Amino acid sequence: MNNHCNQLLIFCFVGIAVLFSSVASAAQDMPPTSITPGNATYSGIYDHTITLRDGRWEGVPFIKGGASRPTVGLVEDFSLTGDLDGDGAMEHVVVLWENSGGTGKPNYLAVMGEKEGRLVNLSTTLIGDRVQLRAGRINNGKIELDVIQHGPDEPACCPSQKATRIWSLKGKELIQDETLLKGRLSLVDLEGVEWVLFRIKWEEALPAKPEVTLRFDGDKISGKSACNNYFAGVKESGNGAGDIRISPVGSTRMACPEEAM
Repeated sequence: MNNHCNQLLIFCFVGIAVLFSSVASAAQDMPPTSITPGNATYSGIYDHTITLRDGRWEGVPFIKGGASRPTVGLVEDFSLTGDLDGDGAMEHVVVLWENSGGTGKPNYLAVMGEKEGRLVNLSTTLIGDRVQLRAGRINNGKIELDVIQHGPDEPACCPSQKATRIWSLKGKELIQDETLLKGRLSLVDLEGVEWVLFRIKWEEALPAKPEVTLRFDGDKISGKSACNNYFAGVKESGNGAGDIRISPVGSTRMACPEEAM
């Protein structure tokens, strides 16, 4: 069984969502088909099918001439491969995000199968609105996702409940078997690895070099901002909303090439 497991960290800082990864971006085993997940057709999100082109689909504007429109995209750098139904053939698991113009961004779990050299969408199910993906794997024919989701009475913006969600593929339907709650997210969960910035948004990747890093060590953070090293204090906000507070940031003052600066 061939599984891919990425650990992701989603940060909201000065209103910009940025993504760090604790593991180097590895090449994914793409299925030997003529259609990749980023160019496949999916159902189960709207009352009609959608077909991604280069990892993205856009519908017509909600208001004629307006900029706001339904949009769906593939969460890149994340995929799982394994036999989910016991027939000996490999299924491919991906995650999609959806935005209908509001502040919410629901995430969907989709299973793809291979048929006559093509990828076909076997099943799609809602993970949740603003549920944050930490890691994933296929274990004993089941999909396991480690997520941060909303706890009781938490605001929609800021989930902080750690959980493992488990699904099985039954025929053409993804069934959630159980949810294992694992406490609240804390700074301790972010220690012990060096996080590498690789996206500003799901759809906006950064070049691999120069590298931007982030490391948590108790009540301090540090890292490399492509050129200079930076450092600051950090603490949990204490408001139960899963966010943190960073003190004024200091840095070295090296001069580097313009693109790194």
